[in-house]
Amino acid sequence: MMNKDNKIKVGGTNYQALVNLSPVNKRIVIKEYQGDVVALADKLIKLARENDFTKIWAKAYSKDQAAFEKAGFLTEAVITEFYPTDDALSMAYYLSDKRSKMNNKAQKEDLLDKVTGLEVKESSKLTSDYQFKIAGQEDVSQLAKLYDKVFNSYPYPIDNPSYLQKMIESDVIYGLIYDDDQLVAAASAETVPAYKNAEMTDFATLSEYRGQGLAAYLLRRLEAELKKRDYRSLYTIARAKVMGINKIFSQAGYEYTGTLVKNCEIAGGLEDMNLWCKVI
Repeated sequence: MMNKDNKIKVGGTNYQALVNLSPVNKRIVIKEYQGDVVALADKLIKLARENDFTKIWAKAYSKDQAAFEKAGFLTEAVITEFYPTDDALSMAYYLSDKRSKMNNKAQKEDLLDKVTGLEVKESSKLTSDYQFKIAGQEDVSQLAKLYDKVFNSYPYPIDNPSYLQKMIESDVIYGLIYDDDQLVAAASAETVPAYKNAEMTDFATLSEYRGQGLAAYLLRRLEAELKKRDYRSLYTIARAKVMGINKIFSQAGYEYTGTLVKNCEIAGGLEDMNLWCKVI
């Protein structure tokens, strides 16, 4: 069995797709697809079982919702205008009952009640001691060390400088905050230039620098950078049990559209993730 993510093409007489196989997250992610959705689903369910995976995740065209549902997928959330002429539905197929059930559901619903519908709030300015920049090759070593300090585990190897360099070369924009020559906070926008959408992700702040609004500032600066590049649809999947990051996106004008159950492996376990989206 694989021990790292692997993108492969799958196809049949009436369908084809590009998918990501992720042993860390025990899931298949459908990156691109066309053709017979039901036949594709049958193929991927067999592939998931062969690899002991328990979830298949798709960002489906809304027109394909009924076909995915026929194949056994559930609609968990929506990303507005993800595609140039269509929304994306975040849909999931579960291969185990345990994987399909949220942890501490009541607690997470209570958190959502507290953060949804908050008044939009402008982020504070940085103090003169801090500097913001868009990451370049010269920053990847410090960036990897920051992520290694903040996260016990993560869905992707963001504690590896070579991986981060590859991401920068693949249209991922990292926003950084330095205190003098020390990197103290970071976040990224994983862009899809063809669709003009971006996932706002990889937020990390050193523990001793938290509570200063650095994550909210990074979000606003990355949004401004994306707007300059004519991006339109922004979204995030935020850890459902963490008040701070959900509050940041609510106060930045993002809309909560659903929860992705046990979607990815973070800090030693599979986590429920709230999806927030915004059109700029």
